[in-house]
Amino acid sequence: MRNLGKEELIEYLLNYAFKHGLSYILVRGEPYDPALSFKHKHKMIINTNWHNSNELPFIIGHEIGHLMLGDSGIASSSEFFRAKLRRRGSRSIFS
Repeated sequence: MRNLGKEELIEYLLNYAFKHGLSYILVRGEPYDPALSFKHKHKMIINTNWHNSNELPFIIGHEIGHLMLGDSGIASSSEFFRAKLRRRGSRSIFS
């Protein structure tokens, strides 16, 4: 297999997720808004505006791992989101 570029690797990982019953939402959040995974919905949310775009393939693979292992990535970020929601009120955390 040849080396994939970043965009091709992202596409491969998202297709892999879809083929394994996982869904995803790509959002343009703030540069430090982390990705999330929701095990009961088999869904991950990926911030395409992550401060280091070279890390996106790793982040996607990481969230796929959470979902395939039955973990919920939101648990480790709950304090981050509580603080962010307090600052933004009822607006979406990714707006």
